[in-house]
Amino acid sequence: MVPSLTSICQGKIMELLEKSEFHGRLVNDLCKYVPDYLLEPMFRVLLEKGVVTDTALLAYLVPNRLSLKINQARSIRNATFRQIGLNCPNLVTLDLSNCSQVGNSVVRAILQGCPVLEDIRLD
Repeated sequence: MVPSLTSICQGKIMELLEKSEFHGRLVNDLCKYVPDYLLEPMFRVLLEKGVVTDTALLAYLVPNRLSLKINQARSIRNATFRQIGLNCPNLVTLDLSNCSQVGNSVVRAILQGCPVLEDIRLD
């Protein structure tokens, strides 16, 4: 079977993510301009590398997002986490585990803005 152009491009971008040290603007642009179905696995790598900025996360927060896993994102500010409730009203599952900066006020803001949220992980 011949790989699709999409899978080839995704693979090349993933290789770059694994090898490179990214500057903030490149990560932000990646979150803004890469299609969502390609962005999900790339965003995981960016989180693991610890290079997700507040701006990049804001670009990743879209109304049609149903699931969001942002565990161990220690550099993200509370003000940015509060935007989850404003920008992702259809969110059903949310994982903020190991984000020690997330407190009650952030959780409250998220719950108010995400009426269909069924599962939230904070441990």
